[in-house]
Amino acid sequence: MDAGEIDHTHIDFNDGEKQPLLRKFGEERRREGQNVTFKRADSMPFYDSDPHRTVLQMPKKMFAVAASDLMSTAAEIDEEYPRTRHDNSMSDKSEVSWPKHAAGQIPAILLLCLLNLMISIPFGVSYFPIGWRADSGELDSENSSGSEDVVDGVFPVTGKEALGIRMFLFSTFVGQVMFTFASKFKNPASCQMVENVPFCHSLAYIVIAEQGYGLEALSTLFFLFGLSSLLVGFVFYLLGRLEMGRVIYFFPSHVLLGCIAGIGIFMSTTAIEVTTDEPFSFDMEGLKGCIEKSYLLGVVVLFEVVLRVLMCITKEKGKPRFPLLPPIYFCLITPIFYLVTLLSGTPFSAIKDAGYFFPSPDICDPNDDGECVRQTILSSIFNEDVWTIWRVVNFSTISWIAVAKSIPTMMSLIAFSLIHVPINIPAFAISTNVEADFNAELVAHGYSNAFAGLFGGLQNYMTYGGSILYAKAGGEGKGSSLAVSIGTAAFFFVGPSIASYIPRCMAGTLLLHIGIDLFLEGVCD
Repeated sequence: MDAGEIDHTHIDFNDGEKQPLLRKFGEERRREGQNVTFKRADSMPFYDSDPHRTVLQMPKKMFAVAASDLMSTAAEIDEEYPRTRHDNSMSDKSEVSWPKHAAGQIPAILLLCLLNLMISIPFGVSYFPIGWRADSGELDSENSSGSEDVVDGVFPVTGKEALGIRMFLFSTFVGQVMFTFASKFKNPASCQMVENVPFCHSLAYIVIAEQGYGLEALSTLFFLFGLSSLLVGFVFYLLGRLEMGRVIYFFPSHVLLGCIAGIGIFMSTTAIEVTTDEPFSFDMEGLKGCIEKSYLLGVVVLFEVVLRVLMCITKEKGKPRFPLLPPIYFCLITPIFYLVTLLSGTPFSAIKDAGYFFPSPDICDPNDDGECVRQTILSSIFNEDVWTIWRVVNFSTISWIAVAKSIPTMMSLIAFSLIHVPINIPAFAISTNVEADFNAELVAHGYSNAFAGLFGGLQNYMTYGGSILYAKAGGEGKGSSLAVSIGTAAFFFVGPSIASYIPRCMAGTLLLHIGIDLFLEGVCD
């Protein structure tokens, strides 16, 4: 064998120190006219050529492991073989101000802001058990006491749906700001960690069992939300700072797959509850409720079937040709619903009374006579309910017994939160053909969750789907990312008012689609 030739049969491609170094070594030797041979990456057994593969396909995690290994050794490689690094700062080729840079990317900014609003609606109305109602009109007096099996009580503050939507948008806003300055990507997109919704319900059950349905229970619950985010942020920061990111891959894959499938079932049942505005159970009572509200569920099922058919007929060799089809489809559900309503000639008031839309409690206050007085969207910005997230916590009313009982649930939440980031980061880096420091991204997630937790917010992460959509729309740089943050902050104030004009079928279809996907990922893949 010649001195400049590499025997690829003895190369360990699972070694992060050799893999990127070999590529650079070959490029340098070719420039010197030497003969270099090594095996193509796409011939390796763990190689996955589809950049749009769903991020929760855990059996294919070797792909992510190899990518994360490549990232973790970037600093060492650059010392010997300098190259251009990618970060989220603007290019030196065009020295323009942040506002001008953001103005040239208005479509990408608007698209991501609208996507954040659309996603906030189905998940925002799902953070609290459906039986913890915003009114007392349909309470079951026999089940008015707290129970982990039956939740049937009055929500202690007005605007339950609006509160949930603002919780989602606040967490997403904090994450977007943190990723703007701490992430090495040019186009990161933040999102509240929606996969943790089941843990929110579990914490709510524990608190309700201890304190009932009053304001004291809500105070304890929000304290637990913030504490959970702080702990998640601390673990992320510690793993990144100690460069121990790869320890996450030692979690048993079958256990994680079981969790993913279980959360898929939870998402699907939540879709039914959000659509019908009734609790769902796997018994005759639950089936009876679905039949009674079949006119609402039928619309959701129809939209989901149409999407599945479109995804099936647009596949090419078993792979999706249009990976952005689902998010675009979800955004089109609302205008399609309005168009069909208009063509059918049905009055909008009748559609709203039938339950096809979410209520708008945050823009309707009772006057002295007890009648509902409608407010404008502008006046709703100054409504005191906007600040409920920070006003509700009272340390003197927190049940420390409930906090102690919640520790196992919070530990499970932390462990489950860790599995998404090690998949999203390498997948996004490879899909956008950039190099990122895996440990630095873990530190960025530590900052984003810690700051969200300090203000009582939920967990967040850099979402793969939103980041890909944002990148393909042309969004990049700090200016654009800050503009997305500002837009998300604006929706924090006016979003719940806008949400009252969004049909339930959009939220139900999104939740059902994600639930089915997660279940299939955990069971079939």
